[in-house]
Amino acid sequence: MRTQRFRILTLTMAPTVIVIGLQQAARADDASTNAATTAGLHSPQVCDQSLTLADLANLRAPKAARRYKITYGLVSLAAYWYQATAYGALKAAQEAGVDLTLSAAQGFSTQAQQVTTINNELSRGIDGLLLQPVDVNGAVPIVEAAVAKGVPVVTVGTLVDSTKADALVQDDYAQGLQAAEFFAKKLPGGGEGIIMGGPANGTWASRRVAGLEDGIKKFPQLKIAAITHENVDPAEGLSRFTNASQAHPKVDWIYSTYNLQLPPSSIPEKYAKAVYLGGGYEPLMVDAMKSGAAAGAAASHPVAEGYVGISLLVRKLNGEKLPSITCLPNNVVTSDDLSSVDQNSQNLMPEGWKVTSPVIQ
Repeated sequence: MRTQRFRILTLTMAPTVIVIGLQQAARADDASTNAATTAGLHSPQVCDQSLTLADLANLRAPKAARRYKITYGLVSLAAYWYQATAYGALKAAQEAGVDLTLSAAQGFSTQAQQVTTINNELSRGIDGLLLQPVDVNGAVPIVEAAVAKGVPVVTVGTLVDSTKADALVQDDYAQGLQAAEFFAKKLPGGGEGIIMGGPANGTWASRRVAGLEDGIKKFPQLKIAAITHENVDPAEGLSRFTNASQAHPKVDWIYSTYNLQLPPSSIPEKYAKAVYLGGGYEPLMVDAMKSGAAAGAAASHPVAEGYVGISLLVRKLNGEKLPSITCLPNNVVTSDDLSSVDQNSQNLMPEGWKVTSPVIQ
C-alpha cells in the first residue's frame, strides 16, 4: 500500500472538494481498547490543563525560535474531520513559521504503515512530531523511536501508553455525560433510545457510550433500549439500527457516537421525530440541524486539535515544559448556535479549503 505524504507550503482556497470517508472516520483516539479496562472507560479523563471554547478562540500559535521541520502523522485524510484537523495544523504552522509535512495512513487497520512512514520521517531529520495514533498501543514504538533520536512528540486524539509524549485529548466520557443531560432536557417526560455505539475496538466510542450509560442513571425516566456496535459506515449503521428498532420499536431518542454511523438523513421516516444527537459538528450536521433532522451535535473541535497540537509542539521545541495532558472542551451545538463564530472557527474549515500539493510515495 502506498503512503500518502503531503508537503504544504501555503494555505490555499479552491473549489469545494470534501471526501467523507467511511472507514472509521470519527476520531483518532480509537484504535484499541487493550489499554483501557472497563473501569477506565467509566471514569473522567485526568487533565493537567483544561481549555474552554473561549480559550481556543483566543489562542494564538507561538513564534518558533527557528524554522523547525515538523511532521504531523494522521490516521487518514479521507474524511471531513481529518481534513479539518489538518487545516488547523497547517494554519498554526504558517503562523508559527515552521515547515509542516502531513503523513496520512489509510485508517485504523494500517498501524504498520504509520510506523514505517513516521520512521522514514525521523530518518530524514525532522525536529518535532505531532502524532495522531492509529493504535493506542501500536504507537508506542513510534514515540520511543522519536524520543531516542531527540525528537519531541505531542500526541493528539488519544493517549499513548508512554510517558515520553505530551498529549492533547478530548474527554469522550464527559461527552457521553453531556449527551445524557441533553436527552433529559429534550425529553423531560422520558423515553427509550438506541445508542449507535460505533466500533467495539474504538476507545473514543466506548468512552462516549460509557459516559451516557453512567449519566443516564440520574434520569430514571430515560431508558437505553439497545446499544449497537458498527464501523463508521452508514450502510452498516442503518442495518444495525433497523435490527435494533425492530426488536425495540419504541425509539424516542438516538445517540450516534459519530454522525456517520447513522447520518440523520438515513433514519427511517418512522423514527424521524426521535431526538437525534450525533458526534461531530460538521457540514452534514449543520444541514441536519437546519432541517430539524438532528437536535444537536457533540462538537469534537478538529480545527482546534490541529491548531493547538502544533502550538504545543512549537512551545515544546522552543524549550517550554508542557502540561502532560491538555484537554479540549466538550460542547453540544444546537440550531441556536449555528451562527457562533467561536464554535464554527474551532470545528469547521473555511468553505472550499482543501489539502494541496500532495507528494505520494
